Amino acid sequence: MLSISTSVQPVAVPQFSSGRDIANEAFSDALNYLELEFSGNVEALAWLKKVKSTTMDDLLETTQQVEAKYRQSAQKKNGFMKVVHGLSVRVMHYGQVLDTLAQHHPEYVALAWGMVKFILMGVINHGKLVTQFSQALSTIADVLPRANLSAELYQTDQMENTVAKMYAHILLFLKRAMKWYHAGQAGRALAGLFKPYELSFKDTVEQIVECAKAIDDIASISNKVEVRQIGEITRDHRLKLTGIEDKLQGLTATVGNVLQCLRGNSTKINEIYIDMKFIKPRIGDMHFKDMLDVLKPDTLPEHSLRKHKSIVCRASSGRNRNQNVTNILQAVGQWISSSQSSLLILQAQPRARVRVKEIATEVIGLLRPKSKHVIWYLSNINADQDGAACATEVFRNLVFQLVKLTPDFVSSSPDNFNLAKLSASHSEEEWLGLLCQILRQLPACFVIIEAEDVWRNEGRSGGFTEILVRLSRHLDENGTSAKLLVVSYNRSWQGDGNSTRVIEVAEESRIPVPRGLRRSFRGRRGGIGRRA
Repeated sequence: MLSISTSVQPVAVPQFSSGRDIANEAFSDALNYLELEFSGNVEALAWLKKVKSTTMDDLLETTQQVEAKYRQSAQKKNGFMKVVHGLSVRVMHYGQVLDTLAQHHPEYVALAWGMVKFILMGVINHGKLVTQFSQALSTIADVLPRANLSAELYQTDQMENTVAKMYAHILLFLKRAMKWYHAGQAGRALAGLFKPYELSFKDTVEQIVECAKAIDDIASISNKVEVRQIGEITRDHRLKLTGIEDKLQGLTATVGNVLQCLRGNSTKINEIYIDMKFIKPRIGDMHFKDMLDVLKPDTLPEHSLRKHKSIVCRASSGRNRNQNVTNILQAVGQWISSSQSSLLILQAQPRARVRVKEIATEVIGLLRPKSKHVIWYLSNINADQDGAACATEVFRNLVFQLVKLTPDFVSSSPDNFNLAKLSASHSEEEWLGLLCQILRQLPACFVIIEAEDVWRNEGRSGGFTEILVRLSRHLDENGTSAKLLVVSYNRSWQGDGNSTRVIEVAEESRIPVPRGLRRSFRGRRGGIGRRA
């Protein structure tokens, strides 16, 4: 009996080197083989032109046709239907893995689907061939789910290269299946003696399994690398957290020390606060006193008022007060009762100076008990100081009195009332502005000015008259309730504005002394002289 050796030389498996586009080489090689194999076959070449558009859905439809054809056949008792039915399920595994290549080269996957569909359509009428081909495809498909998961999780260049190798081996398997199918009945029988179907495809299937194992190894190594990186990151974060905890502990200790110091100093701070509350008003009083000392005139207004009262009292003992008194009293009464700012000018006629001084002094005495806001300027009686009188001194004197009356306003305007500023030299316009600023803060104020000394120094030039006019206008324009009474020694000044009233004050006649009393008075003076 002729004995046939069953030892078959293993088919050489192509080796792939890194840096090559393995999927492209397998794709080109498969196309060249199919064009050469189907040369002269019009239908096959027409199919080859359309093969690049084949999808997995087309292949599933073909496997379902095979399953439907053999569903009612008797071969299903021998497990044939089990293999055919499993093929349609396992085709999905190919799709999951080959989709990794389809992202960049969809034509590669379409070629694989087309070759499988071509073989199935060719052997659809040969149950045994369908079984053998389905078993081979199913064996390959069993290893693909793991490869799909690993390729999805670790999308690296090495993983893509390994998937490309698997694709190349799948195309190699399909190419050998096409060659075996295209050999015909005699060729298959002869190949079955020397190269059985199982052995012919065993090495390719094993290579596909090895590729799947390599994918698992790559995934395992990548997983270990990730775990190690996570461990290093965790250690780094642990070190950072340790450093943060140390800093927090140090900060906590520092905050504790600060709180302890604050608690220890809280009593002292409270004592200082109490002392400051006690000292602050006294400092304000000292500042206020220093400010008054700076503004203080050479002759205080109260002292000047007392002197004028004394002189007026002596000078008016022998005067008749019946003439012109009614008009003056009416004018003064209207000036006091007016609700708006008004100007009253007492025009002193020649030899009526003592009379106007008397009226000004009496008006001041009348207003002081009724209103606390009464300020005045009375001319200096001392002849040696008469030459120093000027408009600046008048307004400075009035500001001094207003500051004494409004300490709250002074404390609320520290910029205008600091010692350095008040001690400096200022013009009459600046003193006038400060005077008007304070008057605007008062609900009502009476200002009496009897400045015979200033009129003698500046009256003829008209300077003092002009500044009094500006003062009156300021009071009217700013809507203040201040009332101004001015004793004028300039007969040409008739005031300015509708709120101004001018009253002329004439000299009053003396009471006549009987002739007998005059002789008696002279005799006494003579007798006194002789006795001396």
